[in-house]
Amino acid sequence: MICIECSKEVPSLYTRFANDYIKLTYCNNCNAVCDKYVEFDLVILFLDILLLKPQAYKHLVFNTLLNHGNDGGATIASSPTETEEPKTISFPSLIPQPDHQHEHTINIIDLLPSVLKQPLIRLRDWVKSSSQLVRLAISIILFEVYLNWAYEELEPNSTLLFSEILGRQTIVQYFIFFTQCIAEFVFAHLMVQVSIFLLYRKSIRTANPPILYSKEAISTTTLIAGGTKLYPILMLIWPYDSQLSTSLINHYFTNLTLIEALRITIGVKLHESVIITILAALFKKVCSTLFLIFLCKYIIIRNDLAAVSAWQLGQDEVDHFVTSCYSNYLSIRQVVAELF
Repeated sequence: MICIECSKEVPSLYTRFANDYIKLTYCNNCNAVCDKYVEFDLVILFLDILLLKPQAYKHLVFNTLLNHGNDGGATIASSPTETEEPKTISFPSLIPQPDHQHEHTINIIDLLPSVLKQPLIRLRDWVKSSSQLVRLAISIILFEVYLNWAYEELEPNSTLLFSEILGRQTIVQYFIFFTQCIAEFVFAHLMVQVSIFLLYRKSIRTANPPILYSKEAISTTTLIAGGTKLYPILMLIWPYDSQLSTSLINHYFTNLTLIEALRITIGVKLHESVIITILAALFKKVCSTLFLIFLCKYIIIRNDLAAVSAWQLGQDEVDHFVTSCYSNYLSIRQVVAELF
């Protein structure tokens, strides 16, 4: 748990007395309330997340989603007006606690060899403790699959690779787009994690202001920032004549959100956050494209792509990406010229 104003670690977020009187904790470093969002409605928190409020991001990442290993930020004390025995409470966390009702039932994992058992047990425990994050990640990926699929079908000039993909059966198309989104998700998170570790490995504990380095915090921040990709769903309900808005959200606004989210949540400097985001975007694009080319050419639709080399497919994807970026640049320039 941290103070959302100065990012200093705090022992608790509030104190609840036996007569249900609640007193918010004040930070010893900045003398402000440690976390005002403890008593705020979730709707207000959601709106502040959309507005990129630093305090809202810190509350969601450090004091809610990652705060499942303790009593939830509450200190128990006797009432200041009555002498009563303190009662045990738990902070209302968004993370459901593990269910131990079936502890003694036979588990398939227990029947596996020890080499596979330990990683699977760690994965199971992580999924249980971070079920809210897992559900959020799955929701974002599933929506992104639908969006990528829908807008690729609307693309007037598809690449050779995607022209072949869109000619497949529906289940094959869905599998390919789903695999592409999974690959982009993994590569983006991996690059952000590695970049921050390499940049701050020597100054994580000594930086001022502090670098709130945590693999979980970085992944959570990246995941929340990636939620902006879901905004184009509304554009499918109310279609636009131009796909410029969708392209801006998918390729630029999401990256701008990640830049600000890393800066306000983890504490990295602005120019370094820009570098990390650019590296992550390029790494995600290159690696996911190479993975998709390999998957389609050598596994799924290799017969129809036998006459085309992997190099030609890659060059076609690069040409399409450059053309798309240049087209977006011209469109943005035209919009700015009309406004001013």
